[in-house]
Amino acid sequence: MLTQMVALVLGLVSVSVPVPPTYDELPMGAPTTLPWWQGGQLHVGGAVIATGRSDIVSRGGTTVVAADGGRSTGGPATWFVVEGGTLEQLPMRTRGSQPLVSADGRWLAWAEVRAPRTEAYRRVQRYRVVLYDVERQGVANLFRDRRSVAQEDGDNGIWLRTLSNRGRLVLSQGSAGVKVLSPRGRPVRFGGPQVGNGVDLDGWPGGTTVWRSKSEASVYGTVGRNGGFDQVGRFTVSWSGLWSADGSAYAYTDYGPDGNEYWVRRLDGASVRLTTPSDVRELRIVGWESPDAVVLWSFDDYSGMPSSRLVRCSAATGSCERVPGGPLPGSPATMSSPY
Repeated sequence: MLTQMVALVLGLVSVSVPVPPTYDELPMGAPTTLPWWQGGQLHVGGAVIATGRSDIVSRGGTTVVAADGGRSTGGPATWFVVEGGTLEQLPMRTRGSQPLVSADGRWLAWAEVRAPRTEAYRRVQRYRVVLYDVERQGVANLFRDRRSVAQEDGDNGIWLRTLSNRGRLVLSQGSAGVKVLSPRGRPVRFGGPQVGNGVDLDGWPGGTTVWRSKSEASVYGTVGRNGGFDQVGRFTVSWSGLWSADGSAYAYTDYGPDGNEYWVRRLDGASVRLTTPSDVRELRIVGWESPDAVVLWSFDDYSGMPSSRLVRCSAATGSCERVPGGPLPGSPATMSSPY
């Protein structure tokens, strides 16, 4: 045993690692419950809804979709929430940016912007920031602001950052700093570490996540109504991942020597590598179906051999299966994106 250990340290004994199965070798699972769009139709569970827009955000059973505008003009769209088999327009007074959806699907948040047409470097923009309660189907809070904003980079503008399962919205309010908007009351100053303006990241569902650029680590913690931040933990994995609905696990993409690797990091410290098929390299994490099930998708509509491959993996064991009934190859399609 000691000899073998020494040999391993010296690199004299090769340890064989099982090669993941190919896509066709994976077992077949059940159809996905996550939404997808193709050919003018939005598929949500067993419902099929006609819509020409393909922008989708879905978390915790709540799906919002952009239904008009924006795509041809480059501007924002009008957004709808899926209710059963229909689209119900969100109470936007002007076209808004892509809403944030809390990980459990209870809350939505979006920003509406009105700005004059001008060639000047800076222009005065009027904001309406809305916090929406999906369960009660109504606006939980809103506030308005008027700011002088640089057109090129949005400097001094309002940027929505993270939205927790308790309805705490963390946002950057330009020179006024980072604020917290709760279901009741005015925005209050965020009391945690500085939130960078250039990083899109998924907020921990129990509060928020803050990426520290100097240490290349993230910290996560709770956020109070008064804006106070209590750190719960820290981690150094990729900041471009996705939290499960209850905030107990984080799925992310890493870059290994042979290409992309897909992992789940749990708050208890365990890390599980998802054994995605060996012949599918470019997968994207599209969502959590349950606390244990992560769904990934590979779609190629540009090469001479179009393909669409949907995979479901266990966050506990890392084992994966094929998912039938999703988007077909050969025609433009989209699935949910949190960013």
